[in-house]
Amino acid sequence: MDDLARRVGRLEEDMKEVRSDLKALRTDLADVKGLLRGVEGRLIGIDGQLRTIEQRFTQVPTAMHLLMTGIAVFAAGASFAAAVRWFN
Repeated sequence: MDDLARRVGRLEEDMKEVRSDLKALRTDLADVKGLLRGVEGRLIGIDGQLRTIEQRFTQVPTAMHLLMTGIAVFAAGASFAAAVRWFN
């Protein structure tokens, strides 16, 4: 019987340790959930900022637009210079 009492006592001690560890895990899990809620809010904010940046980029002229504008300005300037020279 003495051996059985010793084994039961050890089992009870182990169960207390398991309970203590379980409480610590629950506390840690609650902390992680709180952090994740904060991260989710920040990710939503970042998503909104990225969409704003994307909208601004769609309004920026491309290199082709700038090149064509430059050629058009050069052609208009050359035409104006030729007209001034022709009629003088």
